[in-house]
Amino acid sequence: MIRNDGQNLVLSHPEFYWALKLPQDWVITHDMGFEIEANNAGETAFMHLVSQTWLTKDRKPNARAYVDYWKNSTYGDIFPILADGTMLSETEISQDKFGGPYLRYEFDDSKKGVHYLQVYASGGGPNSIVLTMWAKNTDYPNVQTVLEAILNSVELVKEK
Repeated sequence: MIRNDGQNLVLSHPEFYWALKLPQDWVITHDMGFEIEANNAGETAFMHLVSQTWLTKDRKPNARAYVDYWKNSTYGDIFPILADGTMLSETEISQDKFGGPYLRYEFDDSKKGVHYLQVYASGGGPNSIVLTMWAKNTDYPNVQTVLEAILNSVELVKEK
C-alpha cells in the first residue's frame, strides 16, 4: 500500500508486516510486497527492503537473532546481506517500535566507493526485515539526511 501524507510516501504491506516513509520524489522501481526497491529522482541514493516471513517455530525473537541467521546461513556467513565493505558501526535503534530494538549498521566499501546503511529488525513475530540504503561515497554527504530519515522511519507492523 502506498499513501501520500502530504510530505512523504508512506509504504506498508499488511501481509508482510512492515512500513516505511520515502520522500515524495522517490521512484519505486520494484515492488513484490516482501521486497521493494526505490531510488531518489537523481538516482544518487537507493534503498532495498526485504521482508521474510516465518513459520511460528522459525521466528526470530530479536534483531540479533536475525543477524545471526545471516551469519550462519546454509550458504555460510553472508552478513551483511546486500551490502559490502568494512563495518563502521553497529548500534541499537528504535527501542520504542514494535519488535525493537533494531540493529543499525554502517559499512564503507572503498573498492566500489559506496557507503551503506542497514537496519535489521525482528521481534518474534511473523516476519523480519532488512532495509539497505546506499549511495556513492561522493554523493553520500548530499543524501545522508534523507537516508537517515528513511532508516528511522522503517518499522515492523503487528500481525492482525
